[in-house]
Amino acid sequence: MVLSPGCRERGTMRRHVSGKSRLRLPLHEHSGMLAVNLTPITKIHRETLMHKALLFAAALLLTTHAVAQSALPAVDVTAAEIKAFIDALPKDAISDRPIRVVTVGNGKAGVYGVFRPQSLPGDAIRHDTSVTEIYYMLEGSATLVTGGTITDEVSSGNSPNTQRPNYRGSAIAGGVSRKIAAGDVVIIPPNVPHWWSSLDSDIRYLIFRPDPEGLQPVRQ
Repeated sequence: MVLSPGCRERGTMRRHVSGKSRLRLPLHEHSGMLAVNLTPITKIHRETLMHKALLFAAALLLTTHAVAQSALPAVDVTAAEIKAFIDALPKDAISDRPIRVVTVGNGKAGVYGVFRPQSLPGDAIRHDTSVTEIYYMLEGSATLVTGGTITDEVSSGNSPNTQRPNYRGSAIAGGVSRKIAAGDVVIIPPNVPHWWSSLDSDIRYLIFRPDPEGLQPVRQ
């Protein structure tokens, strides 16, 4: 091995080995002496590293593919479908019917279409269930009361959606009242009384029902 005369370039040293290719090697100073690391990366070592990298990449791709395959597909409910569904509901009754109810892995989720004529605001109600209700007003305006206690509460049988007990009464005492119009959203936790105390017009709205126990029947 021949060291280049006086060669010291930015902490490296060059060497010539029998006229073969020049290598740059790190220099280390310790107690006035120079130590040279003469362990090159061999062709075999490079091929081993490349093989391991390819195996890792293949495993990553297979894992990603498996996760993608196990993911549940999304469910679309279009505006046109919602309008057609609610248009078809009877106009002389309060209707709360499922458009879609699907399994979502950790329970179920339902989208319901509601038509409520102005002449039938309805009683105060309470659902003894773990299902939250999320109201999204589409058309019309009305006054919604939530919380408090139901006046003269009585059982009204089991919910057709969850088969859990429902209760109703003529009004709510001590609740929170607010005006609801198109575009507004109200989230009603499980077992909370709610009541449309007055309607300014016929109203149309959606109810989203996340269902951690999977109580609702599936509707595709």
